[in-house]
Amino acid sequence: MSTAETYDPAANAWTGSAGALAVARWGHAMGALSSANSSRVIVFGGFNNAGTILSSAERFLPSTGLFSTAGTPTTPRAFPRAIVNPGDAVFAVAGQTDATNCAARMQAYNPATNAWTNKATGYARCLHTATLLANGTQFIVAGGRATPSGTGSNATTLYDMTFNTWTVGPTLNTSRYHHTATLYPSSPVSKVLVAGGKFSTTALAASEFYTP
Repeated sequence: MSTAETYDPAANAWTGSAGALAVARWGHAMGALSSANSSRVIVFGGFNNAGTILSSAERFLPSTGLFSTAGTPTTPRAFPRAIVNPGDAVFAVAGQTDATNCAARMQAYNPATNAWTNKATGYARCLHTATLLANGTQFIVAGGRATPSGTGSNATTLYDMTFNTWTVGPTLNTSRYHHTATLYPSSPVSKVLVAGGKFSTTALAASEFYTP
């Protein structure tokens, strides 16, 4: 689909007047920038209706209600993850690139230049999670598949935005893909809760948390 809708929490209602994407897509990612960048929302990757994995990106500007081109990522990705850092760069993290491969290369979108640049290469992952940590300078990638048809992984990696480096993180207790990972506050530090997903074909009930 190429349609878009916006939700107004004050009215508790949806409206379909949000314009339309130039390219219909599914399995894409979105990242929201701050008010310093006019609250633009970046949409990138996914599949089109022919099943082709897309490398295109678009940005939505609420003041105009329209989408426009947001540079051109060099790596096509389906089911990528979007991380937005405090400086408003949008990181495209891993994702499926074709029928047999997952992306290891990471790219970042700069709203000031409307362009994408390559960042340090991590591990190839599909159907993973990427979660920004409370320190605002790192995010953790957890689980996923090494190939589109593989089983779940228990690997985690940490990316440092300041130094553009990856390090190996602690292994998950349960290998999984298609799970969720959510940062939640706790005392004395925030933790990342990982829940559900699959290992092969069976859904998992197991959950666990990561303490930075």
